[in-house]
Amino acid sequence: MKQFYLTFQNGSVIPEELGQYKKGSALLSQSSVPAASEKGSALLSQRQDAAPVIFPPLLSWTHYLTLMRVDNPQARAFYEIEAARESWSTRELERQVASLLYGRLAKSRDKDEVLALAKEGQLVSQPRDVLKDPMVLEFLELEERAHWLERDLEQTIIDRLESFLLELGKGFCFVARQKRVTLDGDHFYVDLVFYNRLLRCFVIIDLKLGKLTHQDLGQMQMYVNFFDRHQRDEAERALRLAAGENRDGEG
Repeated sequence: MKQFYLTFQNGSVIPEELGQYKKGSALLSQSSVPAASEKGSALLSQRQDAAPVIFPPLLSWTHYLTLMRVDNPQARAFYEIEAARESWSTRELERQVASLLYGRLAKSRDKDEVLALAKEGQLVSQPRDVLKDPMVLEFLELEERAHWLERDLEQTIIDRLESFLLELGKGFCFVARQKRVTLDGDHFYVDLVFYNRLLRCFVIIDLKLGKLTHQDLGQMQMYVNFFDRHQRDEAERALRLAAGENRDGEG
């Protein structure tokens, strides 16, 4: 309990509008309980006249035990806000901490944006904010093989679809697998199609084992044009998961 108090001396960092509580109303405060010795009383103030320490009832004690193990205060604040906003289970919170989500997001941001992560969590202000880059897919539990087939990777993602959606980013919904695209009488098949409710657009994933080629990029552009023309959505985003990604060929 002492370690908890030392770690969260100022209470929760969850924004009022997210926690639906009001600063100054004590949810977990010594001053709010009549008998300190009574079973179930929460002691989070050392002095009787100390300001109330607020903890909205969004996260469990186990969540905070996990957060206490995060040494970086900014990272800890980020994980607390995101766990509340995204309704992460304790297991999912542990996974996001272990996969260094905060560090991955902070890499592509300047100092002010990193501070915003700690104060507000991950807010979506531009399309790139909904995707995690890079993604960590250890939950797929891919075994060591001399050769993997793309259909095997696709099946593994489908088998663990819930975890994949969480790792993909914010606001994603599954639409189709092996979506048929017909152009000039020829049939093509998109491996995975998702929809992002925040961007209001489709996200196309074509799995590729090996080097990303210009031919692959051309094919993905064809898929994007098809969805733009026939699905009548506002915008499309194409994403290719490639082992050995060739970033110099992107553009």
